[in-house]
Amino acid sequence: NKNNFWQINNNIRQAVTFCNMSLMDSLSTLGFFDLILCRNVLIYFSSETRKNILMTFKNMLLPNSILIVGSSESLHDYQNDFGALHEGQSLYYRVKK
Repeated sequence: NKNNFWQINNNIRQAVTFCNMSLMDSLSTLGFFDLILCRNVLIYFSSETRKNILMTFKNMLLPNSILIVGSSESLHDYQNDFGALHEGQSLYYRVKK
């Protein structure tokens, strides 16, 4: 971490696929994940659309997987689906299955 800049190790980067997706499209063809990063996106959707996206994420995440959202995107209303975890000043969520 130099000046708050992080870079993925090349061995990990080669195993990762980066792509642009629309959360409004079907995501079922993507498979299952250990980690989903969706920072500062959900705040722009209606509560119903946000709920649909989060339930899609829940179904895509493997047991004990992690969902990271923006600091202003609380999942307080989804405590039955995601458990909050605190690490220092960071907050992330583990899917409950």
